[in-house]
Amino acid sequence: MDEILQNPEGALAKLFTKASQINTTPLKKRYVEACLLCSEDMERISDILEMDRDVVDLYRKIYFDIEGFDRVEKLELTDVKNQDEAQLKMWALAEGIEFIAWRLGHRARPISPVDGLKQLYGTCLYKAKEAFFTDNTTDSSIQSAKWTKLSMDIARLLKAWTSDSNQAQTELDMRIQDVKSSFPSVARFAELFDEVAEKQTEANVEIPTEDSEGSD
Repeated sequence: MDEILQNPEGALAKLFTKASQINTTPLKKRYVEACLLCSEDMERISDILEMDRDVVDLYRKIYFDIEGFDRVEKLELTDVKNQDEAQLKMWALAEGIEFIAWRLGHRARPISPVDGLKQLYGTCLYKAKEAFFTDNTTDSSIQSAKWTKLSMDIARLLKAWTSDSNQAQTELDMRIQDVKSSFPSVARFAELFDEVAEKQTEANVEIPTEDSEGSD
């Protein structure tokens, strides 16, 4: 801080101004802190947020220094009045930096259908368990029933998908093997073409071309 006060026009002072703007802008503050909660990779965070790495790093040091925090201490930081901010930080802790990247419109890493179903199944199952342990009210009963049904539906889909896909893959491999064993090579195609051309030449038969066909 002394350097900033001594040189208010210096590079560090300019970084501090930008970091302070983040702290006074609720949306920026929300996303920067969510990223810092779930990752220490400053390069990745700056890429996702499209912000200067030095600005994000300075913000962390001045406004959101969580170095050495354990999981529970980080969880305490999600206890804020703004529900959007609380949910974003909770999801960041649960799903990691890739969730924030997806929220900001970056291309998400490919997820296979089976992996996606597995993730959804796990989420629904634990949401059902969570509802079971809440107060015994009508709303919690409805929620537990909803998540239990969803987990069962996804389990059936997952079983059907894996069974069908394995069988389909086996059949596909067999068909490909059949094609490989019977399909002529490119060299053989060339030989066949030469043989046909030679026979047609011997018989004084003109081989049709695109130009001759067009002239007709």
